[in-house]
Amino acid sequence: IRLHDPATRLTLELAQSHGVVQVYTGHSLPHRQYDGLAIEPNEFMPDAFNRPELANAIRLGPGRERTLSAHIRIVPDPT
Repeated sequence: IRLHDPATRLTLELAQSHGVVQVYTGHSLPHRQYDGLAIEPNEFMPDAFNRPELANAIRLGPGRERTLSAHIRIVPDPT
């Protein structure tokens, strides 16, 4: 995933092994709507525990583990 800001000429790059990404902004806040951004790599979509179609996928047995790898970096424009 790449998010580019032409004003600062910076690009945010996110790479992850699998899953989904949730991005949150403050656009619904009454003040300082565009002062922040939250990026949350996830293995499953929001509310996965309440989605019957994902019941088998999210189940993790005793002694088992699962890993989600994600990397985020800021890249300046080369020009």
